[in-house]
Amino acid sequence: MRNKGVKVGFVKTAINSLSQEQFNELVRIFQETYWERNEIVGVDGSGDGGCDIKIFVDKKEQKKCVQITVQKALDAKIKNSLTKAKNLVNLFNYSPSLEFYCNSNISNTKLEEYKKDAKIAYGIELDIFDVTRIAELGGSPIEEYVYGLHSDVIVKPSEMTFEKSNKFLYDLLASGTASSNIKNSILESVLVAIIYEKEVIKTSDLKIEAEKRLGKNLSDITSLINSLKSDQRIVKDPNIMGGVRLSEDEKRTVKDIYATSMDLENSFNTELDFLVAKYHISNREAVYNGLKRLYKLNYTNDIKDIDANEDNVSQKNLDEFKNCVARLLPDHSQLDIFVMDIKHLCDSNNYMNKIIAGETFVSLYQSNKLESYLNRKQKTIFLDTPAFIYYLCATYGEDLGTSDWDDPFYRSMKSLISLQKTNNQRIIFCVMEDYLYEITNEIKKALQISKFENYPFFKDLGTTRNTIYNYYSYLKTNDLFDINDNIECLEDFLELLGFENTDFSNGYFQNNTLKNLHEFAEDSQIIIEKRPFCENFMSIVEFYSKKLLSINKEKSYYAINNDVNQVISALEYDKTIDRYIATWDTTLHHIRLHMINVDSTNRYSYFYISNPAKLSNRLALECFNIDASALTNDIFAYADKKYDITKRVKTLLEMISPYIKSENVSGKLVRKLAQLRKKQCENIDTDENLSLEDRTLPVEEALALLIPDSETIKNDSSIVTKFSIYMNSVDNSDYIIRIIEEIMKEKDYKKYDLSSYWERIKQVNL
Repeated sequence: MRNKGVKVGFVKTAINSLSQEQFNELVRIFQETYWERNEIVGVDGSGDGGCDIKIFVDKKEQKKCVQITVQKALDAKIKNSLTKAKNLVNLFNYSPSLEFYCNSNISNTKLEEYKKDAKIAYGIELDIFDVTRIAELGGSPIEEYVYGLHSDVIVKPSEMTFEKSNKFLYDLLASGTASSNIKNSILESVLVAIIYEKEVIKTSDLKIEAEKRLGKNLSDITSLINSLKSDQRIVKDPNIMGGVRLSEDEKRTVKDIYATSMDLENSFNTELDFLVAKYHISNREAVYNGLKRLYKLNYTNDIKDIDANEDNVSQKNLDEFKNCVARLLPDHSQLDIFVMDIKHLCDSNNYMNKIIAGETFVSLYQSNKLESYLNRKQKTIFLDTPAFIYYLCATYGEDLGTSDWDDPFYRSMKSLISLQKTNNQRIIFCVMEDYLYEITNEIKKALQISKFENYPFFKDLGTTRNTIYNYYSYLKTNDLFDINDNIECLEDFLELLGFENTDFSNGYFQNNTLKNLHEFAEDSQIIIEKRPFCENFMSIVEFYSKKLLSINKEKSYYAINNDVNQVISALEYDKTIDRYIATWDTTLHHIRLHMINVDSTNRYSYFYISNPAKLSNRLALECFNIDASALTNDIFAYADKKYDITKRVKTLLEMISPYIKSENVSGKLVRKLAQLRKKQCENIDTDENLSLEDRTLPVEEALALLIPDSETIKNDSSIVTKFSIYMNSVDNSDYIIRIIEEIMKEKDYKKYDLSSYWERIKQVNL
């Protein structure tokens, strides 16, 4: 049966936005209808003495304490109201009770807390009517009052059109039964929309109208109509033979759904109009249609399952929208910021997503592809190293709400986590054990970086791509740590996350960290996959290495091996389960395609590769729970310059942090390097369309030549240790700085003769 809470969706939203005067009138109506009190006098004001209304029965005042508020800070308001009520009880013999009306929503836990405190501390029986309770108990009079204040969102049956009902289809569908037969749910929703529009219709005509709207012939719909009757959603019409109408309960539900949808549409259009005016765009419809096409393309591509090339396709679609907007913008320099404003609009308002989702469902229904797209199979999702790290961070940000990190990777991963937690029987996370080793290295890097953070030149060393440190820094900078957690440094933060050993120089650091990662995965119900056996492993590694070389992608041999093992595991998993790799890595599909092509035994089964944003939205659609931010993170990914990890370069901070000891951080070498970088940042041509994160500065290019590369390490296994010792010696600072400055004078840095420098390094005594 339909969830009864649905019918008060719009009413609740509307009540929440009422002014004090409007809410006072609503409470008066509630008093008259629910309590059947017909003599109500409002006395709200500074001298009300603790009662916002007076109640009379047969012209005799009832000594009843009533408080009404639209304030959002309820703790102080309730305590103040209880104090006034206690005074009225003691001084004027009022009843030891308080009716408290507010237009906010209060959790059951908080309600019980307020009631308990009122009884113990004040001796008052507290009865709270929050927005949910008022909406559910108020009935038709409350609904009619609210609707009267928002007449622009009321869609009467006589005003319904096919176009309008199509816009509301997703909301109508999402509000229905949790049917495992999605096709029936679609058809039921279309039938309900038609009956609402027509008010009364014969079942034979209903079938014809449904076929017209869905664009296909339908089989007998008698069983669906009977199901709607048994759920008391439709009833027989006594005046027309074979006619049906919506029950009064269902009619109110549909009216509320349409009002909510209309309010969402109005809000979206108002904000879009504002943006169009702000950027002096004359053709508003072109922007709207371009945005609608962008969303349509996203769903179309998703249905076609072109995940092998999804990021290229996503970027192409966004570029098409940007080109459309660029032709309309008088000032082309504002293009990027306008697109980000559009993204923020779509983040906060689901309208565009919902109408395209509704259209997509109908299209899939017509082509008989709906059930395969929104299937109910169990899903196994492999998390690679970056995805797992964001999962780790998100455990602290679980209760931060809107204050949490506005990072596109983090937000999409957090959305995916939320969906998994609410569907943990059907969605299972797993991670390759070898990736846990990579994560220990990322934790080590974060600790290495953090030793610089308290020095004045820290910001001049550049940024870092290290997710763990960046999330910690965000929380610290914005004062978001819980005061009871006593977090003063990264070590404290990591210990709170469950990592016992934060001394990266300790010989047991890696083993201890691995142990803690295993414990975290177990507590989070993430399955740890062992390395699989594959007789062709080395040939696959060779293929992947060559492929990466051909597309100018760099990965360590260790990372290549781990990626290959993950793909093998995904391919060989249970064929009855849908398998996904949640990753931002666009190269893994090469391994998958290669292995399927060379599979002569047919032991491999296809799996999907998808970034967490796209995957999150697809799973949300299955649950009819659209997450606006999840989809916009995917659609507008390439509007955010931070999104493409592969194009970001190493900064000075990342280069030196593994080699400089903490006691030498304030030394001449690091300070001088920071000064050089700062000066180069100040002299950068701001007209170039590149952020600092996208640039390798001359000082960074020069320093990179002084750090042992893989070939040098291969020839001398001790060279890294010798290099670190040399860099940490104060006596060598001037020489290193001089070498860097000389390199930067060359047109081709690589032609600078470093033979004498490497001789010095090799002569370091261990």
